[in-house]
Amino acid sequence: MPNIQIIEREMTGVEFARYTEARNAFVLSTGNPVQTREEYNFVALDGDAYAGSATGYVYKNGLTYNNWMYLYNLYLERPYRKLGLGAVLLRTLEDRVAELGITDIWTHTVSYEAPGFYQKQGYHIFHQREKRYGGHSEVFLRKTLPNRHVLPTRCYSEAIRLLERPMTEAELARTNAGFDEHTREHAAPVQRSERHSFMAFDGEQQIGYVSGLARNEGQRYNRWFFLTDIFVFEVYRGQGLGSAMLQQIEAKAVSLGCTEMTTEIADFEARSFFARHHFTWSFEFEHWYLHGDSRISLYKPLE
Repeated sequence: MPNIQIIEREMTGVEFARYTEARNAFVLSTGNPVQTREEYNFVALDGDAYAGSATGYVYKNGLTYNNWMYLYNLYLERPYRKLGLGAVLLRTLEDRVAELGITDIWTHTVSYEAPGFYQKQGYHIFHQREKRYGGHSEVFLRKTLPNRHVLPTRCYSEAIRLLERPMTEAELARTNAGFDEHTREHAAPVQRSERHSFMAFDGEQQIGYVSGLARNEGQRYNRWFFLTDIFVFEVYRGQGLGSAMLQQIEAKAVSLGCTEMTTEIADFEARSFFARHHFTWSFEFEHWYLHGDSRISLYKPLE
């Protein structure tokens, strides 16, 4: 690869468009449609006051929804906790996406937060990552939806309304601030995601991209690095470029103090590539894609 350079920087808008086109072409070449994401959200209001919200992401394979929802957010303002509102918000969201044919839900939380709450709602723990948030573990939970729900007895004020709509900017800011307050109360560091990326070029031609997220805990980084993207344009595959880019992003993660790397791939993607580079299976979401392929989580310790 005499003319190839790997440069640490993010893509421009034009480069991102080329990358997206190439990624989509690869997915289509496997016989799968390009998957898109939709957001479903319920907001709880006490009169005009924001009381909480629940947000889920669902995914479409072309015109068909896949089996899974990712529960991204479930939040209540302090005066509305332990009144049954959280369970009602969650089940209202679950019932809404069940109408789309969604059969399974997953989420993750921190060990000091609400694993017990989710278990009471029928979720079970299927994976944990140790010391993901300071000394606290990251807990992964999943649930298969029943045919229908019976909402729990409403313990909260009849003035509270559940509205299916996105959060306003002010509600979103309040939700994020509330999560940060909760984190500090448990003496855990507030973390922020930070993207690190490398571009590969043959002369001036864009030929590859690798990127991932590190979580900054103030003065230091979390031990876990999440590899979000690695892609080589078609005519440059099989020449070692993917391995070279992976080596670059791993070295970057190590320089930040990260000691573990995770990633998620489709079952029809390059499992053998990751196996050669010493990634091992962590867990999977079955039937994530149209033709039955799973979405797989992989793990690797960094040296």
